Amino acid sequence: MKTFFSYLQKWKAIYRALMLLLEKEEIAHCTFPGCNKAYHTTPPTKMPAFCDDHKWPVLSKCFFCGDDLLHSGDADECSLCGMSIFNVKSDVALLFFTLEYFPDRLKSLESIGSIYYDFISERHKKKKEYFPLLRRERIGAGIKTFVDPVFFKRCDNECRDLGRWVEQHLNNEIKAYLIKIGKWSE
Repeated sequence: MKTFFSYLQKWKAIYRALMLLLEKEEIAHCTFPGCNKAYHTTPPTKMPAFCDDHKWPVLSKCFFCGDDLLHSGDADECSLCGMSIFNVKSDVALLFFTLEYFPDRLKSLESIGSIYYDFISERHKKKKEYFPLLRRERIGAGIKTFVDPVFFKRCDNECRDLGRWVEQHLNNEIKAYLIKIGKWSE
């Protein structure tokens, strides 16, 4: 009986993923630490840029593989690569928005090693795909007026030395992903 149940669960997940693809539904997750809230929209409705509750930006792609997030807010892992989204979503938001608020801090990332730097740079080039807020036109330098002031302060204070901050918060997860996909070399 347990095998039959697990079989049904797998087909249910596959069916849901296919329906989401067919409906072109977009899903984004709040990046506030500990929040499980997810937002679902279908075009032409625009994805909200912030969580209604926390005013932190929402994340719409897996930081690791770049896949659209095809599962509900209570899911912990990316449905494609299996990496934990929940554990890194706040750190990813702080990283991306620190680079938006303080672009001069990108230089400090050079100290983290080329494999990590390349990984982050590649994703940062596609930043608008990850955060609906960054897709909006005419935000520019005024972007900090749109987010919770606590979020901005965390970007400023915690991420002053962005290279060291990334080493403490994201290097282990990036390494685990690169090992998982066979692209890690020491």
